[in-house]
Amino acid sequence: ASAIADLLEDDAPNTCDAIWNLLPLRVKAMHDIWSGHQVLVHLDKSVALQPENVLTYLPMPGDVFYYYRP
Repeated sequence: ASAIADLLEDDAPNTCDAIWNLLPLRVKAMHDIWSGHQVLVHLDKSVALQPENVLTYLPMPGDVFYYYRP
C-alpha cells in the first residue's frame, strides 16, 4: 500500500522538513487500537521537534501526525 499526504509547510515548516528528510520511506504500518481509527508507523530516524502552531488532540480522517517519543 502507499500513501499521499499534503504537508502544511506554511503552518508547520520544521515538522515538514523533518518528514521530507525521512523520505523515501518504506515501513510496516499497524493499526493503533488504543487511539481509535489510526495507523501507526515507527520511524527509525525521527527527531525531537518543538511544537509548532498546528496542534490537535482530535485526529480527523486524512490527518498526519508527527509524534516523537525518546
